Amino acid sequence: MRMPMPLLTNTLRWMTGMSLPLAVAWARPGYFRSSPPERVRRVALVACHWIGDTFFATQVVPHLKAHWPDAELYVYTKAFSVDLWRGLIPSAHVRVAREVISDRRRERVSWSALWRLARSESRRGYDAVLDLTGTRYSAAFTFLLRPRFSIGADGQELGWLYSHQVQADGSTKRHLAEKPFLVVAPVLKRNPCPQELRPPVPAESFAKACIRLGLDPERPVTVLVPGAGWPEKEWPADAFAHVAAHLATAGHQVVIDGSTRQESLCRRVADQALRSSASRAARPAVVVQVGAPIGRLCGLLSGAAAVVCNDSGIGHLAAALGRRTVALFTGVTDPFCCRPLGRSVTVIEANAQPVEPERVAEIVLQNHLA
Repeated sequence: MRMPMPLLTNTLRWMTGMSLPLAVAWARPGYFRSSPPERVRRVALVACHWIGDTFFATQVVPHLKAHWPDAELYVYTKAFSVDLWRGLIPSAHVRVAREVISDRRRERVSWSALWRLARSESRRGYDAVLDLTGTRYSAAFTFLLRPRFSIGADGQELGWLYSHQVQADGSTKRHLAEKPFLVVAPVLKRNPCPQELRPPVPAESFAKACIRLGLDPERPVTVLVPGAGWPEKEWPADAFAHVAAHLATAGHQVVIDGSTRQESLCRRVADQALRSSASRAARPAVVVQVGAPIGRLCGLLSGAAAVVCNDSGIGHLAAALGRRTVALFTGVTDPFCCRPLGRSVTVIEANAQPVEPERVAEIVLQNHLA
């Protein structure tokens, strides 16, 4: 049974006041008085958010490697995000941490499991832990790893467990890509947030991805992602279907992509697109891909003519890979903070005025023909 949020909040606040002396006694000596170390042997990043936020977190790795060239770097992340660290951190150092959650509404909480994981991993003897997730759960996990020093932003009611808690200026609106750099800035003594994001490393080529899906790599492929983190962020499924039909009629091969939980949505979009397509006799290529590992998906995205999506992590990956990205915002999230970052991005605020699917398809087709 889950504890109601107000009761949980009050309990954590009470525990803060009661537990501070115990936390000081249990932590490594000097933990609450330490400053970012100049030399370290082993460093851990806690990056257990969703795809977009985790992708933003990967951007700090080259800067930390340059700052601590002799340190071993580890990362704790979600199982579905392992591929995002390809080419950055050795695979043996990428640790799956299902127990460190980022959203209590969509993930199950188990404090005992969190404790067991932290107790096991604390044997690695981290000199520094940087929490790039910023929830009460990641803050607790960071502390329980027993490093010499830790740093994080937010941490909610348990942010006091960091050695150093970054205080972000709440009056300044920032893109979410900046958040990880706010955490590492005190360590690096600068904020190297880039104008352009380093793209993810695909696990396979575009040609191989196409062949796996039964597509022709020589013909244009557009990827449609009708799902999102929660339903309120989703543009209507029938609108995606109309876009798919329009593109298929124009000769594009269309891939409807989503997670395994979104399979029924993806198949509904694909079926409706095929039914409404004007090229039924030619059986236009509209295929469904669900549950593909991120590395494979990036292979498909790397050569796609375009990607059409809601405010979702896939849009951030596509934009970083230099693909034409059309991102539809329904008013639940702010495009200023959440838009994909790239040179070929079109943001459409679908809540501001009705958006015709034909308009979205034309954006894709005009870019491809140009």
